[in-house]
Amino acid sequence: MYEIIDTPFEAVKTVRMDINSGFRPCSTGTKISDLVTRVAMERAEMDFVIDKAVFASAAHESKKLSIENAKCEAIERISLAAWWSCERSFVAKLSNELIKLMLMRNNLTIPENYSVNIGFVESACSGYYVACSILLNDNKYPYVVLGGGCSKDSGSAAEKAFYESVQSWAATEWIDTNSMPNKKVYWDTLELKKRIADLNMKTVELSDDQLFISGNIFDKLNSRVTAVRGIYITEIFESSISMKSHTTIQLARLAMKNEENISVYTPHNV
Repeated sequence: MYEIIDTPFEAVKTVRMDINSGFRPCSTGTKISDLVTRVAMERAEMDFVIDKAVFASAAHESKKLSIENAKCEAIERISLAAWWSCERSFVAKLSNELIKLMLMRNNLTIPENYSVNIGFVESACSGYYVACSILLNDNKYPYVVLGGGCSKDSGSAAEKAFYESVQSWAATEWIDTNSMPNKKVYWDTLELKKRIADLNMKTVELSDDQLFISGNIFDKLNSRVTAVRGIYITEIFESSISMKSHTTIQLARLAMKNEENISVYTPHNV
């Protein structure tokens, strides 16, 4: 029922529930038992929100954590979409030393030929940090991928982003191996490498004045919480966006500033 998938990091695994031909539901980390629990929650979430016009959702046995996790997903998706589509610069980066320290705390080291690049983008909601992790290996498909993370704590946001970038790598390889040729995933490698170059020019200091936009993105959004067999499922949606148009560009428009324009038309994730 569960498939355990290797990732470029030996101790990091992706657990996938083998119920359909798609990659999800899945979760990535170092403790299999925790991953299995998270995958079960994602399965309940996916079954509940299927065909609904929502762009962020979360399931948890705790109502409070269900709401918080859905909020973080919404903030992350909107913030990264605006950063990508409007070609915003990173506002700060995590130094290589801090990245290595973060990995050491999880008993991880960076594999040969890989680089981990983590920076912070402007958050669509004050009080929440949004991190972006770009995983690169010029010698191996898919070459470069992206992951995001959001949290009230900057370190937690960076760690979430790292694990999501590893999951992006594992997902792309899995799809390439298990799907039809026309399903092959292509990341925008040129744009992602441009973002790495931008990140490398940043200083390591975090400045809260730069990290948060004014206002609250949730003033534009609606939410609902439903209890289903002991699990709370939170949905976040925007009435003017249909489910079929939850593209990077549509999400970016929720956080665009008056002086900004869409300049990157590829999706920021796959």
